[in-house]
Amino acid sequence: MTRGKKNKDTREFVYLYTRHLSIMNVEEWFLAETKFLKKFFPSRGVSYGHFFLHKNGEGVRVFYEKRFLDAGRKKIIDILGKHPEKFKVLFTEYSEEREKILALEKSASFKDFSVLLYMCIEKVWPLVTISVVLGEAPPEFHIPDARKIALSFRKKCGEDLYIVGNKLWELVSEKYADLPKEYLDFLSIEEIVSRNIPSMNVLNERRERYAFFNGNIFVGDKIQSVLKREGIVFIEHSGDHSIREVSGTIAMMGKVRGRVRIVIEYADMSKFKDGEILVSSMTVPDFLPAMKKAAAFVTDEGGITCHAAIVAREMEKPCIIGTKIATKVFKDGDLVEVDANKGIVRVLKRK
Repeated sequence: MTRGKKNKDTREFVYLYTRHLSIMNVEEWFLAETKFLKKFFPSRGVSYGHFFLHKNGEGVRVFYEKRFLDAGRKKIIDILGKHPEKFKVLFTEYSEEREKILALEKSASFKDFSVLLYMCIEKVWPLVTISVVLGEAPPEFHIPDARKIALSFRKKCGEDLYIVGNKLWELVSEKYADLPKEYLDFLSIEEIVSRNIPSMNVLNERRERYAFFNGNIFVGDKIQSVLKREGIVFIEHSGDHSIREVSGTIAMMGKVRGRVRIVIEYADMSKFKDGEILVSSMTVPDFLPAMKKAAAFVTDEGGITCHAAIVAREMEKPCIIGTKIATKVFKDGDLVEVDANKGIVRVLKRK
């Protein structure tokens, strides 16, 4: 595990995820967990601190402030995990809201963009957070009933996010058809709605590298400046190619051998071949074409409610999740054995 230099003013941010996210997606995530998640816990506010760091070709790395992360998770578990009847009420209420959201998705034009976006941020995203926390809660919390509900909830909410997200992307693509599609990921919500599109120089800077912190986008030297000003240090699990074996949580049992294919960005899927082992930080619905070809899935992240675990059970393919370092240990072309009966992935031959 790597750390930056620590002093009394240090704020520790723990690495949790790598995702292919647009700036709009980053803002959705941020708003859902800093503003709307609190509405579900009015008497015991649940707070998170985030730092999003994008680098071209590597996706967006998502960090959470450590002092808020553990406290936020514990509050969700205490309130809903230990009282699953309250979680069932949320599930019922969401089923009613879901009909409105999906009805608008079917008929939406760009004039409905903001309404559809904020319905998703307020009604769907916070429930994804809740279901992930409950689904990944350690066994010592003894919340099996809530965990079962979370599994169903996560699948439904995840599918809805995907459907609505595709619609929002379609609306933005149509509205800004003159802008090359590869730059649409680097527009903020305010820029999309106000139609105040930044210069190509600004978009190119963001495309290369940007940080999102506390509602603001930083590029170039300003990234290091905000890290220094805020006293932010990152805590990450380290891994390198000298390691020949990793372990994780079994999501679907089985044992196979195959060549590794690292999939982080959507573009990586075009290289995917039948029978390869899909290794990713975490899978998303857009990865399904590659997942259908894969012999097994191995991820850095995730719990029983994650996308990879759900799809593995549906496709009946061996799957090991939560290895933390698989994408740092394995390389494209490595011959590996995925032993999902024991939760181990080992290198048989390096490329």
